[in-house]
Amino acid sequence: MAPLTVFLIAVLYLQTTVSYGKIVNPCDVASVMLNLGQKKAAVSKWVCLAKFASGFNTQALSKPYPDGSHDFGLFQVSINF
Repeated sequence: MAPLTVFLIAVLYLQTTVSYGKIVNPCDVASVMLNLGQKKAAVSKWVCLAKFASGFNTQALSKPYPDGSHDFGLFQVSINF
């Protein structure tokens, strides 16, 4: 499975399973990524990204950028409201 596809599935899975927002455990992120078929070496990078991007907070929201977009969620995906 392509890395982008795995990333998007993981974002959707983690967001829907914790739709009210919470701080997830690093092991939860790793488990989801492994279940989606990621190699262990890549999983550690995803967990690291989640830690430093959002602090494992599924509802993390950045300050607005000049174009009005924000970074949102566990992996801080860019969105426009």
